Amino acid sequence: MADRKSLALFYDSASGSGCTYRVRRLGVFGKAEIFSFHATKVFTMEGGALTTNVPALFGRACQLRGFGQIGDVDCGRAGPNGKMMEVSALVGLRALDTFDEVLAHRAWIEAEYERLLAAIPGVRLQGVVPGNTSSRLYEALLLDEKRFGLGSIGRGPAAREHQMHAICGAVDALQKHANAVRARLARRG
Repeated sequence: MADRKSLALFYDSASGSGCTYRVRRLGVFGKAEIFSFHATKVFTMEGGALTTNVPALFGRACQLRGFGQIGDVDCGRAGPNGKMMEVSALVGLRALDTFDEVLAHRAWIEAEYERLLAAIPGVRLQGVVPGNTSSRLYEALLLDEKRFGLGSIGRGPAAREHQMHAICGAVDALQKHANAVRARLARRG
């Protein structure tokens, strides 16, 4: 759609390290993509990255990250000191050594959650479309209203109270399952 409307499309791929869409690694879509390396993400070291196949955008980004400098002295525009510290880069390079293992471990945790959630009627993980891969940074639960018991109780305050009790019960059950996964992980080492 962006191409049809002649719009520049930029992707927020903050938690997309290691992910694919239709079998293609993230980092090649739109005019550019931005990745985060914050401690809450899968690939952690601090900082981030911009990927682009647009030479003019790449040149501008390089200029902006270095105080807006052009060459050794002149400034073409205002810019921050956006360069990554060397120690962060070293941590990132070291993290690449085990990155596939980290993703595999996250996939194993997701499989455990799927197995344990199968015991709760009407609750499942959102899942990933075939041909795509996820870093599994966050998991979304899907509730089937009828199987979980939300669709048959009507509307209004009493119904909402019943729904809240059902959801709280499910959260309690999920917490027990999460504890079981943690115990299995501890035994696995």
